[in-house]
Amino acid sequence: MRSLWSNDVTKLLLFLVATFALAAFLVPQVYNLGMFLGEITANKSVNPFLDYVGTHARKADYARFFNRSLYLAALILLPFLLFSLEAKKAIATTRGPRSFALPARSIAPNRGQALVRPPHPFRQVLGGFLLGSVFLSAAGALAILFGFFGWKGTSPSAVIPEAMTTATVVALLEEFIFRGVILGIFLRTFRPSFAIVFAAFLFAFLHFLRPPDGLVMANPEGLWTGFDFLQVTVQRLFEWELILLQFAPLLLAGVLLGVTRFLTSSLWLPVGLHAGWVFAFTVFGDLATPREGHPEWTNFVIGENLAQGLLPLATLGMSALIIWVVYREPDYYEEVHPDSPLDPSPT
Repeated sequence: MRSLWSNDVTKLLLFLVATFALAAFLVPQVYNLGMFLGEITANKSVNPFLDYVGTHARKADYARFFNRSLYLAALILLPFLLFSLEAKKAIATTRGPRSFALPARSIAPNRGQALVRPPHPFRQVLGGFLLGSVFLSAAGALAILFGFFGWKGTSPSAVIPEAMTTATVVALLEEFIFRGVILGIFLRTFRPSFAIVFAAFLFAFLHFLRPPDGLVMANPEGLWTGFDFLQVTVQRLFEWELILLQFAPLLLAGVLLGVTRFLTSSLWLPVGLHAGWVFAFTVFGDLATPREGHPEWTNFVIGENLAQGLLPLATLGMSALIIWVVYREPDYYEEVHPDSPLDPSPT
């Protein structure tokens, strides 16, 4: 029993449960603060940051407030999780202060675990961003070409700066949490293939937990409203069509990001790839809208946005093929330290 409670995966699961509970408790306060900032910044400018937050708060639904509360709860509890994992037992590397390796008791090979700084990190970020945004934008262009979507008439210059900010913040935060912390924890316990799949499943699960469209909370400021919201949201897990159309693309995206982190031993390329997806997704959502009157089977080709259907899945496949060809034999990996217990050389 002691080994169960001291297991890193058990600690992570407890961390996730506590995060959701704390988020449900925080969301009424976050909602009140957002509404307050929205009212203040509606008529006058305070400063660029508060103006940005206030603008988002005025347009956000309750699901967005819960999502932001979830991030806040995770950041509050993350230091306790890291302290419990005893990261100081990590293997020493020779790459310098930007490097980090997992503890010696890990059963997976050192390659792909140590987070190292590659020779050209910003080239990886830019390459990943272009790879993600261009392919997904091409899927959006095809959706418009075949009449699945139509233009809203919004100017691209009005949405691109905000979309870039959103993409940068979301990619940095989520890649640090999911591919940096969570995947690193799973690599301590499971082999790389299982660790990547489990981390991707968790990534997809947390993104899939959204309420039904049009849900309006009767008392958004109520103390227990966050828990009511969470209960309604979990019920979507029993809708199999949603799992097929929405959960599957999220799962494969998580697998691709995990494999990318494993192949490059860094978060630079996953951050760029993730930012490219979020940027294309956000811009397309602001510029285009689904058209009515299509046969039901077309939902399997493209859903209500660029995260649903076979067409976005095809872009993931093309991105995965390119990443595998380019990075399956990288030449900058850290050699196993001679004093490391993972040193494969005979004694």
